[in-house]
Amino acid sequence: MSLEDSNSKLKAEIGLQQERLHKLECERDKLHQEMKALQVEEEALNKLEEKTQTLEAQLSSAQLLLDKENSKYQNACHQQESLQAKQMSLLERADALDQECEELQGQLGETEDTQTDLQDRLTHISEEKDQLKTQLTQEQAQGTCWRI
Repeated sequence: MSLEDSNSKLKAEIGLQQERLHKLECERDKLHQEMKALQVEEEALNKLEEKTQTLEAQLSSAQLLLDKENSKYQNACHQQESLQAKQMSLLERADALDQECEELQGQLGETEDTQTDLQDRLTHISEEKDQLKTQLTQEQAQGTCWRI
């Protein structure tokens, strides 16, 4: 093999190796870009995970607050129902007392009428008694006169 053939062969081999080197460099650059893209995606994913955790914490806090407010609302509803029941009970009691008061006023009126009637009868009886005493005294006085 001649020196020229050997030189040509080496040049061809160098060309192939340069071509392979160029392909490897291109592949390296491509892999480097993919790695950067993956890093960017990973950072974005990390940010999304952080935001998700923040939102979940906010949601949990909001749910806790909502539960507390719901509990307050339920308590207020129960208290309102209790107050309404007490109010109804008091109204019924007031109605019963009004009715009892009316009955007592009626009884008082009847008692006053009875008292007036009894007072009139007492006055009449007293007058009658006084008349009878006077009559008795007169009759006794006349009887004394007749005996003499």
